Amino acid sequence: MKFILERAKKVNLLFIFMLGIFIYTLFFNFTNYDNDLWFILATGRNILTNGISHFDTLSMHSDYAIVTQQWLTSIIYYFIANRFGAAVFSTFISIITFLGVVVLYKYSKFLTKNTSISSLLTILYIYFFVRGYATTRPQIITYLILTLELFITDKFIKTRNKKLLIILPILSILEINLHSSMWFLQFCFIGVYFLEFINKKSIRTPLFITLVLMLFGGLINPYRIDAITYVFKSYGIKVINDIIVEMQPVTVNTLIGKQILVSLFLVLFVSTFYKKIKLRYLLLLGGTSYLALSHVKSVPYFGIAFIIAMSSMLYDVNLKEIYLNYVKSIKFKRIKNILTKASDLSFKYTKLALVVTTLMLVIESYSVVITQADFSYPLEMVVDYLDATEENKDITIYTSYVDGSYLEYRGYKPYIDPRGDVFIKSTNKKFDLMKEYVDVKNGKNVNLFLDKYGFDYILVDSVEVNSIYKYLTEENKNDYKVVYRLYGERPAVLFKRVN
Repeated sequence: MKFILERAKKVNLLFIFMLGIFIYTLFFNFTNYDNDLWFILATGRNILTNGISHFDTLSMHSDYAIVTQQWLTSIIYYFIANRFGAAVFSTFISIITFLGVVVLYKYSKFLTKNTSISSLLTILYIYFFVRGYATTRPQIITYLILTLELFITDKFIKTRNKKLLIILPILSILEINLHSSMWFLQFCFIGVYFLEFINKKSIRTPLFITLVLMLFGGLINPYRIDAITYVFKSYGIKVINDIIVEMQPVTVNTLIGKQILVSLFLVLFVSTFYKKIKLRYLLLLGGTSYLALSHVKSVPYFGIAFIIAMSSMLYDVNLKEIYLNYVKSIKFKRIKNILTKASDLSFKYTKLALVVTTLMLVIESYSVVITQADFSYPLEMVVDYLDATEENKDITIYTSYVDGSYLEYRGYKPYIDPRGDVFIKSTNKKFDLMKEYVDVKNGKNVNLFLDKYGFDYILVDSVEVNSIYKYLTEENKNDYKVVYRLYGERPAVLFKRVN
C-alpha cells in the first residue's frame, strides 16, 4: 500500500484516464470529408480570374442570380491551397480551429478567474460540441468571430472601456464577406447583451452606437443589401432541410440531442442550487438552443453559449475543495489517503489536459482536411476519362447533388452541386431546381426531365437506388450508352448521349 501511495504522488491517475478517453474519442468515427470544399475552391479560382459575379458561374445555369456568401473565404482558401499546397492549407484550417478554442478558453477564464473550471469547460466544448465541425467550411471562422465579439462585449460591460467596441464593426465587415449567411447572427448574440442593460445608459448608448456601426459595416460587401437579406431567403426552405443532413433538426433520439438536454439540465441545476444565471446568458443559451434543435449545423453555437453560461455561474467554485470534502466522507482510510494524495496532481494538470485535448482537435482537423486537400476524389478517374475524351469542358452533364462540386472544381458545369440555396427560386429568381432534382431522384417524370435538358453525359451512383440509372438500364433506352464504369467503394456509371 505504501508503494501505491508513493506512485499516486508521482502519477496523475485522473489525468491519464482523461487523456486516454479523449484520445480514443477524438479519433473515433469523426467526419472525414466535406464536399463543399470543391465549390469553395472553384469559386475562389473564378473570382480571381474573372472577378465577382452576380450570376452563377459554376453550374450550367448561368442565368441564376447568386450571392456568393463566402466570396472572401473562397479567395483565401484557393490562394493558400493553390499557392502552397495541401499541407499548408490543412495547417491553416487547423490554426483557425485552434484560435476558436483559445478565444473561448480566454473568455471563460475572464468570467471565472479559475483555470480548472475554464479548462474543464473548454474540454467539454471540444469533446461534445465542436468535434466533426472543424472542417473547411467558413463556419469555423464564424465560431471564432462570434466568440470574440461576445468576449469583447462582456469585457466592455465590466471595464466600460469604449475603445474595445471599435473592434466590433471591423469584425462585422469581415463576417459579411467571409460568411454572410451568418452575419445577422451576431446581432442576435450581442443584442441579448444589449437587452440586459437597456436601462443602464453608460452601457446601452455605446452598445447601440456600435450595433448601428456594425449594421452599416455589413453594407461593405460586393452584394450590398442582398448579402444582408440573403439568410431570410435561403433558410427555412423545406426541400433544403429535407435533403441536407446539417439542416435537419436534432431529436432526443440522437447523441447530440441527449448532449444538449444534459447540458441544459446542468445549467438549470447550477442556476437553481448554486448561482442564478444572468439574463444575457440565459437569453443567449435559449436562442442557441433553438438554433441547435432546429439545425444540426448550429450545435457549436449552443456549445459556445453553454460554456459562457456555465463559466459565469461557476466563477467562484473551488473544485479541489469540493473534491476533498467528498473524499473526507469516505470511511476507508487507505482509499481516502490515495484520493487525497492524487488530488494535488489531478487539479494541477487540468490545464495540461486542455492543452492535450486541444492538440487532439487540431490534429483531427488537420487529418480531416489533408485527406481531401490532396485534391483527389472518389470519382476522380471518371473525370479523368472526360478530360481525355472531350476536347473542351463545354458540355452538359448531370451529377448528383453531392458530386457536382468536384466536377466544378475540375472545370465542368454540372446540373447541380451542394450549394442548395442557389437552386431555389427565392434566391436565383428563376426556378426551383432543388424541387425538380428531388422529384426526379424519387422517380417522378424522369423521361420528361432527360428530354428537357438533353445532357451530353449522365454520372450516377450504380449502387444507391437511383431513378435515372434505373430508367436508363432497365427500360433499354437507346439515347444513352455506358462509356465508363467505376467499381470499388464508390461505384458509379457514366452514360453518354448517342442520339
